[in-house]
Amino acid sequence: MKKIFFAIFALLFLAYYEVNAQGCAADSIYRWVNGQKVPLTAGERANGIQLSCDTPSETIMASVFAYGDTENGTYIYESIPFNPPFAFNSGTEVMLPSDDTWGGKFSLAYGTTYVPGQPSFTFDFYGETYNAVSANSNGGLKFISTRQDEVDFCADSPGAYKFCPYASTQALPDSRANMGSSANPILNSVNTPFHDIHFGSCSTYPGHMYFQVVGEYPCRKIVLSFYQVPLYSAGSHCNQQGIATHMAVLYETTNVIEFYMLQKPITTGTNSGNAVLGIENRAGSSACAITNTSGTSYNSTLWTANNEAWRIRTTGELGYEVYWYKVPTQGPQAGDTIGPLPTDEMYRVVAQPTYEEGPTWYVAKATIYRMDGEEFDVYDSVLYLPYDVRPTYVSHNSATHPEGAAINADSLAYRDTVCRGDEVLFRLKGGDRYYVDEPQIYANSPIVDSSVTLVNIATEDSVKYIFRYENLDANNNVICSRLDSCVIYNYNFNVDLGNDTTVCRGETVVYQDLLEEDSGTYLWHTGSTERVLSYQPQQTETVSLTVTNPMGCQATATAIATVNQAPDLEIVSSNFNICAGTSTTLTVNSSLPGCLYEWNTGATTAQTTVSPAQTTEYEVTVTLPPAMCAKTATATVNVKQAPEIFCLEDEKICYGETATVGVITTETEPLRYEWQSYDAAVDGSNATSFTVSPSGTTTYKVTAYNDFNCNTTREQTILVEQKPVPVITFSPSAVDALTPVVVFTDATAGTVSTLWEIGDGSTSTDRVFVHNFELEEGVVSYDVKLTAETEFGCIDSTSTIIRVKRDHYLWAPTGVYVHDNNEANRTFRLHIDNIIEYSLKIYDRWGTLMFETDNIEEAWDCKYNGEWAKQGVYVWKAVYRHNDAPNREQTESGTFMIYQ
Repeated sequence: MKKIFFAIFALLFLAYYEVNAQGCAADSIYRWVNGQKVPLTAGERANGIQLSCDTPSETIMASVFAYGDTENGTYIYESIPFNPPFAFNSGTEVMLPSDDTWGGKFSLAYGTTYVPGQPSFTFDFYGETYNAVSANSNGGLKFISTRQDEVDFCADSPGAYKFCPYASTQALPDSRANMGSSANPILNSVNTPFHDIHFGSCSTYPGHMYFQVVGEYPCRKIVLSFYQVPLYSAGSHCNQQGIATHMAVLYETTNVIEFYMLQKPITTGTNSGNAVLGIENRAGSSACAITNTSGTSYNSTLWTANNEAWRIRTTGELGYEVYWYKVPTQGPQAGDTIGPLPTDEMYRVVAQPTYEEGPTWYVAKATIYRMDGEEFDVYDSVLYLPYDVRPTYVSHNSATHPEGAAINADSLAYRDTVCRGDEVLFRLKGGDRYYVDEPQIYANSPIVDSSVTLVNIATEDSVKYIFRYENLDANNNVICSRLDSCVIYNYNFNVDLGNDTTVCRGETVVYQDLLEEDSGTYLWHTGSTERVLSYQPQQTETVSLTVTNPMGCQATATAIATVNQAPDLEIVSSNFNICAGTSTTLTVNSSLPGCLYEWNTGATTAQTTVSPAQTTEYEVTVTLPPAMCAKTATATVNVKQAPEIFCLEDEKICYGETATVGVITTETEPLRYEWQSYDAAVDGSNATSFTVSPSGTTTYKVTAYNDFNCNTTREQTILVEQKPVPVITFSPSAVDALTPVVVFTDATAGTVSTLWEIGDGSTSTDRVFVHNFELEEGVVSYDVKLTAETEFGCIDSTSTIIRVKRDHYLWAPTGVYVHDNNEANRTFRLHIDNIIEYSLKIYDRWGTLMFETDNIEEAWDCKYNGEWAKQGVYVWKAVYRHNDAPNREQTESGTFMIYQ
C-alpha cells in the first residue's frame, strides 16, 4: 500500500501548482540556492532533478501556504498572475429585479453536497465566521451572520430587495452612519470592484451576473462573476468601451480573496466613474484597498484595468507541521517510505540519494490546522536522480575473485595479483561510458558493456590500470567524469618432485612437492587432489603434479616412475570351508610364467593339499626372475566341527494319543535340519519340534547341518500300545412291561477291568451285569456305556441305547345310534390315554364342519344347528400329544356311521 501511496506524489505537485496559484492551502518544495528559495521548474517537476559531480546533493525546503488566521493578522494585498480559475460565465445566473439592488441571502452550502463528518463551508472575515453572503448588482458582496445584517443594507429601502443608489464619494474605510442616497460602499463587504453597473441599459450587452459555490473540502470557493456588464451611461454608445467583465473568488480555510479583471473600463456618467477594489469590515473602521504597481489607487478613484489579478489575505498564518520522507525506487528499501527525515528550523533537508537507492522521491507533508480546529494534510514531492562512480571490480581466475562473482564491497579491489601474463577481465560499475587511460598500449580504448579483457604485461612485476568514467544525462551529455585505477601484480612459483624412482609393480611410491613455495590446490596425474601422492603404479609412467595457488596461478613438475613386472596372484580352491577331519586343495594362479613358489607349509609347487584341524591362513610368495619382483597372496581355510545336537527321550503312548518329537542343540549358529521317518507328517521336514500320533511304534531320525554342511544324526522312538475294542452284548433286545430285566455282557478281548454306566444312574464293574429297569409312562431311552482297560493302561469305551416303553391306545366307535337308550351308543367321543393336548373335528361327507372340541371328555350328541344329523358316513380327525412325548404331535383320523 505504501508504494502505491507515495507513487501519487509525482502527480501531487501538479495539483499543488494549480491550487496554490488560486489561494488554497498548500505545501510547496523549493530548492535552497545561495540563501534563497528557488521554485522548481515545470521540467524539474516532470522529469526530476539530475545530480552530478559538480552538484552531488541539494538542499530543499518546504514552504507552506497556510494563511487564514483573521484574528491574529492584518489584511494585505498582492499582485498575482492573471489566471482565472473559472469561466466568467459559469455558475448560476442571478438577475436582480432593478438597478442598485442587493439580493437575498446565499448559503455557502449553495449547490454543494453534504458529506457526513465533513465540516460545513464557512468563511472567516475580520475575525468573525460567516456561512452566508448577499450579492449586489453593482459588484459588491456582503457577509451575513444575523437578521440585522440583512435589514441594515441601507436606510433608503426596507423591502426584501434592498435598493441603494450607487454613490462612491469617499475612500475606504468609511464609518459614516448615513447609509442613504450618498452612502459609501456597504460595510462588511467585498468590492469586486464596486462601481455603477446598469444591467439592461445596452441591448447588445445586457449583462450577466453569476454566483456559485464550487470545490471540495478543505478548499471550497465562493465565486461571484460579472460577465459583459454595461456600466452606467454606457448605453449611449453600447460598445466594448463601457462593458466590464470581472470575478471575485473567496477560498475556504485560507480565507483568501482574489480578484480577476478581464476588462474594467471607465465611464463618467455617474460619480465621476469612481470605483473601489478592496474590502471593509463591519464597523467601517478597517479596510484593505488596492493600489497598483504604478501607484494608482483603486480606492474610490477613476481607474481602469485589463487582465489584472489581485489577492487580499491576512498576514496571520494557520498552525501547521511539516514532515519530510524519501522513497527509493531501487535497492533493498525500494518502495519503502523512509522518515520522517531530520530538518532544520526552516524545514530544509539535503537531497542526496545513493546510487543503490536509485531515483528517489523526496516528499514534504504539511499537516494544517484550520480555525475551526479541523486538520488535513497537503503534499508536494520532487524526484532526485543520483549520480555515482563505483571503484573498479576486477574479475579473473583468482580464487578470491572468481569471474561472475557478485559485485559488492567485499569483492572490490584496487590492487590484486594474477599469474604472470594472464588475461584480466575488468568489470566496471558507476558510469554510463568507460575508457582505458593507462597503460599506454590500451589508452583511449572504449569499453563496451562495462567490461573489458586485457592481457597483463608479463615483463612488469606490476601494472597500473587507469579507467575513465563518464556519467550521462537523458540527452547523452556528460554530467560527470572521473578516474579510477587498479594495480595488478604478476606472480609465479615453482614445484619439484625430486628424483625418478624404480619399483616393482604393486609397490607403493610416495611423491610430494619438495619446495612448497606456495599453497593452494593440488592435482596429480592420477586425479588425486591430496598434498602427498601415495599410490601403486602398474606400469612405467610419468608422474605429474600441478599446483594452483589461491589466485589461480599454476606450476607443474614431473618425475619418471619405472615399474618392473610382478605377477598377479590368485589362490583358488574347490572349497575354502571344510569340516574337521577333511582336506582341501589350494592352487595359486600366476599371471606370469616362470615363477618360483614358496608356501608357508613348506610346499614349493603351485598346488598344495591341506587338512587343518582348525581355521588356518595359508600364504604363498611368488617370485619372478630375474628382477625377483615378488608378490604374496594369502587364503584362509575355515574349519568347523560337526554340530552337537540331542533328540528328546523315547516315549510310550497308547494308540490315538500324541507325543512330542524334537531336537535341541547348544550351537549358537543357525543349523539346517532334515527329518527321516515313515510318518509322512514328519518325513522331509526341517522343523525342530513336532506333535505326532503314530498308529504304531515309529522311529524318527534327524540330521543337523551347519553352513559348511558338517552334520550329525540322532534318533527318537515312539512306542505305541493298541487300545481295547469294547464289545457290548445284552438280552433281551427290547425292554417293555413284559421284560423289564436286561443282562449286559462285556465281550471285549484282552482287558483287565470293566466299568458299566447306565443312564438311570446305575453302575457295575462285573463283566456280566443284570439290571432291572423301572417302567414309566411313554418311551424312555437309556444310554449304556462300557469302558474297558488293558494291562498297559490303554482305555477305550463304547455305548449303546436301550429303549423302555409302555404301549398307548386310541379307541373310536364305528357307529352311533341316535335313538339308543344307552347314552354311550347315541354319542360320539374318542378314548386316548395319557394326553396333555387334544383337538377333535367332525365333518360330513361334503366337508361341512359339524362339531369340534378340545376336551377329551366331551362327546358329540349328533346334532347340528339344533337338529339331528342325517344318517350317513362322517369323518373324524384328532390331533394330540402324549405326556411322555410332549414335543411330538400326533394326528389320527377315521370314519363312523350315524344311524337314525
